[in-house]
Amino acid sequence: MHPALLLSAAIPLLGLAGVAASGPACPAQVVRVTTEDGRVFFGIPAAFGPLPDSGLGSPSGIALADPRLACSPVTLSRSGFQRLVVVVQRGECAATVKARMAQEAGAAAVLMFDNRTGAGPTCMIAGDEDSASGLGIPFASLGEVAGAELVREAGGGGRVRIDVLAPHRLTSAVALWAIAVASVAGGALWAGRDHRDARDGRPKPDQLNGGSPGGHYIITERAAVAFVAMASVALVVLFFAMGAVVYYILLGVFCLLAVESLCVALGAAINRAAPALRRRTAQVPCLGEVQLSQLFALPAAVCIATAWAIFRNSSWGWALQDGIGLSLMLLALRLVKIPNLKVGTILLTLFLAYDVFWVFIQPLLIPKRGSLMVDVATASGLDEYMPMVFRVPSIWDPAAGEYSILGYGDVLLPGILVAYTRRVDIDLNKAPANGYFPYTCLAYGLGLIATYGAQYLRVGGSRGQPALLYLVPFTLGTVLLLSWRRRESLMSHGRWAEEWGRGSDEDEGELTSAGSRSGSVVNGRLASGDLGERAALLERTPAQSMV
Repeated sequence: MHPALLLSAAIPLLGLAGVAASGPACPAQVVRVTTEDGRVFFGIPAAFGPLPDSGLGSPSGIALADPRLACSPVTLSRSGFQRLVVVVQRGECAATVKARMAQEAGAAAVLMFDNRTGAGPTCMIAGDEDSASGLGIPFASLGEVAGAELVREAGGGGRVRIDVLAPHRLTSAVALWAIAVASVAGGALWAGRDHRDARDGRPKPDQLNGGSPGGHYIITERAAVAFVAMASVALVVLFFAMGAVVYYILLGVFCLLAVESLCVALGAAINRAAPALRRRTAQVPCLGEVQLSQLFALPAAVCIATAWAIFRNSSWGWALQDGIGLSLMLLALRLVKIPNLKVGTILLTLFLAYDVFWVFIQPLLIPKRGSLMVDVATASGLDEYMPMVFRVPSIWDPAAGEYSILGYGDVLLPGILVAYTRRVDIDLNKAPANGYFPYTCLAYGLGLIATYGAQYLRVGGSRGQPALLYLVPFTLGTVLLLSWRRRESLMSHGRWAEEWGRGSDEDEGELTSAGSRSGSVVNGRLASGDLGERAALLERTPAQSMV
């Protein structure tokens, strides 16, 4: 896989960095709807309008809106009740329009159902404050099965009771945390193995593009600045241009990336199961020399990506999306590198500022718009989730259609730093207890926990949290603190060539920010005694070189 394809999709991907662990915009509670014969359905209250009050806890009449979509003034199928709950169907217009039409018809509450096969309840938000102005009745979203039953209940003259429950979301948070940490740790370990093999001159059994060494992208200082600028532009463009066409373009790019990353991941598994295939390749038109294991994995990769594209909104589509996301993050962390801690500091610091601006500051500057980043991440107004996120349903939440989400940027950006620390540990021959990688990986996990805590407490009053506000201090701060305590300068360490033995004179052996060089290169590889010299030089580097 050439990095150009990965980076062409990385701009909108990084634009979603700030939605990490940003839970839904809706209240933390769920709505329980109980029919007269005791059947129970669960839904999600909307971000606009009040929660159902105690009055709806007693039996209320239920009516079907006509027209059912409630995008224009409606009439109700029943009347004569002091409190009447109206059932509407999702689609064609905003939820706030449906709520307004039902309110003007005299409804006490609105239950909106999704008639798509297998659909569950969804967190419904208002496009802006004006669209929700004046809405004073509860509004809740339910799934397909609940909708079909409530339509029959309305036609049969039944009644319903509506009350509010507090859900249990800890399981989904733990699952999302485990996926993120596994992606970062797994990608860093795989990148470290590639680095060790390249340094020692061993061919990689699952090397990309049939052994071509040109598959890595090393971020420079200028590129780090450009990434932030392009991510901001992409975010604004996506917000204003988001529509079905743009969404399906992103979906197509994601499917291509899914096939690429799954081929590599599944190909590596095939190589492990059948070692004889490791060095067997075939010539493929337009692709050149490709490993047989990856060709064998191609049909499965295409099937998985296609199944996700078709069933992405089903009750199990999130599992395929997270599996694809895991393989994509593993591949990205192998391909995208920072040459030293200086570039990593610039990259992460700038994206931290970007994250905070678009989540906290921009909504203050343009109050009626809300957070552009959160709206783009949730594909506001499209009845879709953006593909570039991990998402996990609240498994023990009765309203299982609600998802916790984590933007890929919050895995990839800190993960690039974690992968760098793994390569540093290999270069300096550090044991785990004295290395950087284990502590940075642990710090990433703790940073995610801090993000979830901030989300729970609604820090800043935002429904989304800029996760890099917590992840960057935890990860980058850990590396800087450890290097300061150990009197090791990593600001320019690691300016290795893309492949050992192919480096330029400018890059070989550069170790410290003072510009001194240590170590000689013999036949493209480090002499055996040079590693100790490098470590000794680092130990002598004054701590002031960190700043």
